[in-house]
Amino acid sequence: MKGISGIIATILLVLIAISLVGVAYVFFSGMIGGRTSKPISIAASDGNTVVISNDGTEAISSGEIKIFVNGQEATILNPQAIESHKTATLEFIPIENGNVNVKVISPSNAV
Repeated sequence: MKGISGIIATILLVLIAISLVGVAYVFFSGMIGGRTSKPISIAASDGNTVVISNDGTEAISSGEIKIFVNGQEATILNPQAIESHKTATLEFIPIENGNVNVKVISPSNAV
């Protein structure tokens, strides 16, 4: 009978180890797989136009991009979706003339 209880203990330890590995896998795959990837970069800027590149793995819809001029949100005249790894030229209504600070915000809050 002593041999049987040792085998049962070994089987239980193996089952516990397998369940811990399973829990760790589910936890880490949820952390990595759950993130959206919609980063952007500004390819060019001139006057009231900005060329934006979608560097992410998902498309960005037309309402997800925000343009700020000197801290105030500007109206985008030609909102459009940007497919993954593509560029788009967005034109906005200038709020001020002269030297301005233009900031573009993506859905992932990347600037």
